[in-house]
Amino acid sequence: MNIFEELESNVRSYCRVFTDVFVRAKGSIMYSESGAEFIDFFAGAGALNYGHNNDYILEKVISYLQSDGPVHSLDMYTGAKQTFLKRFSELILEPRGLDYKVQFCGPTGTNAVEAALKVARKIKKRHSVFSFMGSYHGLSLGSLAVTANLNNRAAAYLPLSNTAFMPYPHGFMSTFDSIQFIDTVLKDSHSGTEKPAAIIVETVQAEGGVIVPRRKKEARRRCLGEHGIPGEDEVLRDAVVDEHVSERLPDIAVCQHVLGHEAEAKPQHVDEPRRDENDGVRDDQQLDCRRQRSGPERV
Repeated sequence: MNIFEELESNVRSYCRVFTDVFVRAKGSIMYSESGAEFIDFFAGAGALNYGHNNDYILEKVISYLQSDGPVHSLDMYTGAKQTFLKRFSELILEPRGLDYKVQFCGPTGTNAVEAALKVARKIKKRHSVFSFMGSYHGLSLGSLAVTANLNNRAAAYLPLSNTAFMPYPHGFMSTFDSIQFIDTVLKDSHSGTEKPAAIIVETVQAEGGVIVPRRKKEARRRCLGEHGIPGEDEVLRDAVVDEHVSERLPDIAVCQHVLGHEAEAKPQHVDEPRRDENDGVRDDQQLDCRRQRSGPERV
């Protein structure tokens, strides 16, 4: 029995499938202690979109540590936070005329989702949330309540309430008008559905494939505005730098994993997806490897 089986908890996931012991990683390649090489299609579920140990990032991290920069400061002011906020404003907010406030959460996506749900409920003073079929938002209790996967939900061993799941236009419902459905349900006093504190939706669903919404966000924004419901988007893409993003950003943008700006740096080893004549990602087309939830693949 190896040390992991002997001492580590049974609460394990990815290592049950990828049983190699990884000892080194560079760019898109991971190396096991046996000498095998793997192409890392998982990339930390999106946290490593610049690759493992990117030279530029590595240099900055080492320099910061050697300067004795604080590595733990709770929510106190630090020079690193000050620099980040200035750059974020210069590159993302100011060019688009956005007046967002930035909240720093924990290091995981589910922390950001939990914070967004709390803010929405506090402001709107409502308890329920609309989520979508096929969605994944995290495994802490609040995030799990808005996650659709029944296997994940079953692990909570308690009721996951205050969420209504709306149809997502994909598969056999690809032509279904979810926005019209939501609008009708909210206007019908006999629908049995209360107005939610928020609607949370992923810009790209990544469970069971890579699923890009077919409906335009503008229609959703009009619907939410009419009913006074804040929208929350999980930004799972490699960067928040769409030049037209200011016209359709939600009330709360959950920015998790890695933020990037194409004017500053390019992700390593990324292929651009092909698009169809309607500028939608083809159903049979795999997006770039850093947006997959698949995991390492042996070279």
